[in-house]
Amino acid sequence: MWVLLRQQSEILSCTAILFDRDCLISIFNNLRAFNNLTTDAEWVLERSSKTSGFIVRPIGNVDEEGLWIGEYRKNTITREERFYDEDVKTIRKIVEGCKDEEDVKKKLGIDILKEKLKSEIVQDFRYFWCPEEKGILKCPNVEVIRDSLRNESENSKGVIRCFEVVDAISKHNSCPYTNMYCPLKDPNEYNRVLSYIKLLKKYHRNDKIELGDWDSIHIKFDDSPGQIRTGVPSYLSNDQRLLPNSLYA
Repeated sequence: MWVLLRQQSEILSCTAILFDRDCLISIFNNLRAFNNLTTDAEWVLERSSKTSGFIVRPIGNVDEEGLWIGEYRKNTITREERFYDEDVKTIRKIVEGCKDEEDVKKKLGIDILKEKLKSEIVQDFRYFWCPEEKGILKCPNVEVIRDSLRNESENSKGVIRCFEVVDAISKHNSCPYTNMYCPLKDPNEYNRVLSYIKLLKKYHRNDKIELGDWDSIHIKFDDSPGQIRTGVPSYLSNDQRLLPNSLYA
């Protein structure tokens, strides 16, 4: 559904999607408050318990279809951008096709927005928490760390020292999705290793991982078809955390 903002000859979609740094996503499918982008957005924010993030809303005029992105902090829009180009058409269709928050999670992750849009607001956006642990996105470093460890494993007949795992994680733990909490940047090196092994078992269920002596791990990598888990798995809640004894089973 669309409404016409006559003062600016701008057409506003009644759908808007909110991405919050607390790993929250909200969708509004019948937004017809004031027919003004900033005022509408702040009206929504006043009625939501959000911290900071951005809102995406399709817009248009007589000749073009576009996308409005508004950055917010608490209840105030602090920065906004408008885009009228080919890159936004796909995003617009996805936004207008989303019916609820689950639709958004499946079709329009922050990774897609960062890839498709040249928006400074989107590119600057980071979650407070690890989106992998919240079940939003797959950790972008799982595979590159695995490749590094596989090279080490081939050179050492499957035995990898813990310090080599720590070293591989340290070289490949930058994340475009969070700049606050990342389990692969835990101050405790042992916790970093455990966090990564959990990720490895989550996405590569046929990889055989066994605890050797006090500082070694035996890994047999399996790249057979069908064993790699794709998409975003359900994340483990606090009471389901794997302890070291079960982690290597």
